[in-house]
Amino acid sequence: MAYNTFRMENSKLYRRKLIWIEMAGMGLLVLLLYALMVPMTKMGTGPVQELVASMGWPNGVYESLSTAGGSSLGGYLAIILVAVAVGQEYTWRTMHLWLSRGLSRTTLLVVKFASFLAPLALLVLTALVTGAIGSALVTLQADGSVNLVDLNVGKAALRALYTTYTLLPYAAITLFVTVVTRSTTAGLGITIAFAFMVEGLLIQLLSLANDSVARIGQFLPSKLAQSLLFTSEQFVQIRMDSEPLVAQLLDPMPAAALIAGYVVVFLGLAVWSFRRQDLTA
Repeated sequence: MAYNTFRMENSKLYRRKLIWIEMAGMGLLVLLLYALMVPMTKMGTGPVQELVASMGWPNGVYESLSTAGGSSLGGYLAIILVAVAVGQEYTWRTMHLWLSRGLSRTTLLVVKFASFLAPLALLVLTALVTGAIGSALVTLQADGSVNLVDLNVGKAALRALYTTYTLLPYAAITLFVTVVTRSTTAGLGITIAFAFMVEGLLIQLLSLANDSVARIGQFLPSKLAQSLLFTSEQFVQIRMDSEPLVAQLLDPMPAAALIAGYVVVFLGLAVWSFRRQDLTA
């Protein structure tokens, strides 16, 4: 029963125009970023060329995933997808249909959350594929050729997996808010306000305080995403160049554990709230 529910929920998501619109938006934005790099390939030496090199093949393939991460556009797209999909279930009363077939509320909500995993991974994959195209074009314009074997496919796949993982706290928080309010609008508004205003402003304010207070920021989802997605080389550079920034970052393993904690807590709260709701109202 749970597997059939998962399969049907997944199928419903792919029939929505929203996921395809989000994928198109993600792809177009990434391609636009790389298209802006192409004219810079002939601008001589200096910082501009360093930027072009970082966005060229194969580094640009890995860097393209930063756009799809939880601390960037990917987080907002995850919020929109979950809020719309779950909020409409209340409007269409499809929750009631599943429950009338004997499916428990806990199973229904956990399966519904699990059904978002593949669509979120598709958003990340879109950024990866378009980033590969864009970075290849940048290098082709700069050097006249692209050595495809320079790409570490395993590294790219692992970073794509990590990037998808950083989206999960935002999906879980959105699920909780939307279930509690039974509203797409509230699910969108409250969670985006948290991601954009609360997280963004709080991190800025904390960074102005002393080191002990500033470290609070490292436990917020956006900073956990950055902590997980930074490479070891970037961590070394940060620790050398930016003490305030490193105070807001954790090592990858603790960051991954805390991301899991966010997911478990907010998914648990969503289930707890859903089990107490009167769906006949």
